[in-house]
Amino acid sequence: MSRRSERVSEAIRREASLLIKDEVRDPRIGFVTVTKATITEDLRNAVIYYSVLGDDKAKSLAKKGLSSAVNYMKTELGHRIKLRYTPDIRFKEDKTFEHAERIEAALKKIKEEKMEDRNAH
Repeated sequence: MSRRSERVSEAIRREASLLIKDEVRDPRIGFVTVTKATITEDLRNAVIYYSVLGDDKAKSLAKKGLSSAVNYMKTELGHRIKLRYTPDIRFKEDKTFEHAERIEAALKKIKEEKMEDRNAH
């Protein structure tokens, strides 16, 4: 990724986060955190990754709310980030935290099983 793409990605992440927190007034969007943004080298397409605090219903509602806010977000990002073309944006749920929790739980279980094996002998 070029230095320019990195700067634009970071600007998109920062501005999208502010927009969701302060301006998007969709009640379906609860506790959403923008975790990162990526953009293609030609700066035409961006993916905004987010995580949601809550259960599957909260995640589903947040996804619908963000989908309906795409056009507003694109317009606002176009005003805030000066680029020749405003990139098309797409939201994608970031499941990194969930993966990390599952790995942590699996490692904890393995460690507990080893301790039980030692205590049994």
